Amino acid sequence: MWFQFKKISHIRWLAFCLALIPLLYSSPGAHIASPAPALDTGLAVSSNDAADGTSPYSAEAVEKPIDFYETIPEMPDDRDLALPVAPSTEPDVRQDTGSVRVPPIPTSWGEPWNRRSLVLKMDHILTSHGVAQTQVRVRMIAHAIVASGWRQNIWNYNAWGVQVGSWKGPWFIMSTLEMDENGHYYTVYSAMWRAFSGWDEAIADYRERISPTSSREYYREAYKWLVDPDAWADISYWNALKEGRYYTDRRFPGRRFYRLCNFVRQVLKEA
Repeated sequence: MWFQFKKISHIRWLAFCLALIPLLYSSPGAHIASPAPALDTGLAVSSNDAADGTSPYSAEAVEKPIDFYETIPEMPDDRDLALPVAPSTEPDVRQDTGSVRVPPIPTSWGEPWNRRSLVLKMDHILTSHGVAQTQVRVRMIAHAIVASGWRQNIWNYNAWGVQVGSWKGPWFIMSTLEMDENGHYYTVYSAMWRAFSGWDEAIADYRERISPTSSREYYREAYKWLVDPDAWADISYWNALKEGRYYTDRRFPGRRFYRLCNFVRQVLKEA
């Protein structure tokens, strides 16, 4: 009898506690965990296209933070996300690009680690090659910095870290780190990269790939955000490239690219 009474009491006590949970969460003084703000998570994107062939994301999908119009000169980590850092030792590589293999020649555009100088010198290069719109130059400069790093790991003018793909011109071999879908790194020892003869060829190649007539949907999408005058389009530009598999390393999300672009804008404004 005592055991039965004790069992019933425990059941009633548990029911009483469960009934208190909604009251605690609705109390003004209760602390409830909330999702991370939009600035911390960037755009919510899908790896699959919509059924009608349109892009599954848009700039309106992100709520602008309160400090959107403030300059955030947060520096990215000095990591090379697109261009590799060490030559490959693999001797046998298929020459299936229709052209020849060339040695990787260092072609930095400025003094390594001098952040302000690197921004200003790349801005001068882009301006002198007909890139007139400021927001386009800002995103191209930030993109080149992410790909080549502040330390200037750049060869054969390939500042934007472009692999061979459909390229029929000269190419070079350089090992690279890539990231799989589970966030694990793996090394590609015989990665093939486009070798440009100068900045004119490198910039022309960039403008041909990231364009409204690109054969790749997400590159056409990236172009739309590349030319958008709103600074918030930085995130959409970077996310479109991610969805297009331009880069695989997810350590540098759209929100950080946006902050890097703000640093570039600040340097150009103060110049």
